[in-house]
Amino acid sequence: MLKKSTIKESGILFIASIIGGFSNYLYNIIIGRLLGPVNYAEVTSLFSVIVIASVPSGTIQTVITKFTAKYNAHNEHGKIQKLLKGAAGRLLIAGLIFYLIFILFSRLISDFMKIESILPVILLGLILIPSAVIPVYRGALQGMQKYLEYSVSGTLEILGKFIFGVALVYFGFKTSGAVLGLSLAGICALIFTRMQLRGVLNQKITGEAQENIIFKELFKYSKNVILNILCFTVLTSSTMILVKHYFLPEQAGMYAGAEIISKIVLFLTGVIPIMIFPKAAALHAKNIDSRRILLKSTAAVFGVGVLFILCSIFFGNFIVTALFGEKYSGSASLLGPLSIVMTMYSLYNIMSVYQLSISNFKFIYGTIILTAVQIGLIVGFHNTLKQVVFIMLGSSTLIVLYNLYCSLSGEKKNNAVL
Repeated sequence: MLKKSTIKESGILFIASIIGGFSNYLYNIIIGRLLGPVNYAEVTSLFSVIVIASVPSGTIQTVITKFTAKYNAHNEHGKIQKLLKGAAGRLLIAGLIFYLIFILFSRLISDFMKIESILPVILLGLILIPSAVIPVYRGALQGMQKYLEYSVSGTLEILGKFIFGVALVYFGFKTSGAVLGLSLAGICALIFTRMQLRGVLNQKITGEAQENIIFKELFKYSKNVILNILCFTVLTSSTMILVKHYFLPEQAGMYAGAEIISKIVLFLTGVIPIMIFPKAAALHAKNIDSRRILLKSTAAVFGVGVLFILCSIFFGNFIVTALFGEKYSGSASLLGPLSIVMTMYSLYNIMSVYQLSISNFKFIYGTIILTAVQIGLIVGFHNTLKQVVFIMLGSSTLIVLYNLYCSLSGEKKNNAVL
């Protein structure tokens, strides 16, 4: 029987996921209709660029979650405070530097994406500054299992993107307005999230935690995390960039519509890794077997994915036209296969997050190879959009099978140690 606390936490994350997911998809539908396929492809491809550029920040959240959960399990609050202050300060400086570098490459990015002006690229890059620090604070909230504050932080950012982005596009700022809205939303989310940790950051701690020891341990773990997040980010975002580069603007717009809808699977199952990571990490820190968490979460993701795949196959044309309009009807034939791909990516995400939580890293390098193979095949074979999607189908299936093997063999090893 599930504990009341687990039911409550699941409910909070689920409600936040529904609100956030609905707002995000409503945003895409409205932006897609206001801009049309050509400009909408510009927005989605630019968002894909920033997602990949933000991989280091995503890594930090995972790492902070892992160590906050570990320190919290042993009531080492001084280490949590030292970790947050040290990481936030370093990453704020890194975010500013990264933005300057992003500006230097803005013309190269806009040329590759076939976007005439560099202004949208420069405005979009602003998000790198708050995005460098937000993961530190969100990772702490997740690690301490403060799911209400964590959920509000994420939902606030999505709602901010919706309000700012739609308003700016409506008033005629087009692609630049959409990307600036994302940056403004990030700044608002940073301010809110920082406020939720005032108690931890301002608390007087007796005894000094040694910062050099904390960060030495953190950096050792970070290498594996960044490689895994890079793989997942490249898998879920790079294809849009390649499609925008290799295909005509109208074709890229059709793919963008289908991909955005298929990613509903990722949003619906996104709450699961958020919950299992700190819980599995805490159990691992106490040498308690956590295999049931892996099995239950994998089954849940698979069930959601199958339902969405069936809806996409049988009602694909209705879904696409209802959400984006008749001008996106060419996306319908891609929706079913892409839904299978995104379900595979969701399964891979669960398995990889779980393995990171128990410090089992052997899956990473094989996944890197399979990710590189997918990109190489798309670069070499992109005669049609369907060809690109079927390459993704094959590679995503192999990635899931490989990670399933690593997860199960890793479980046997960890269980033997226990």
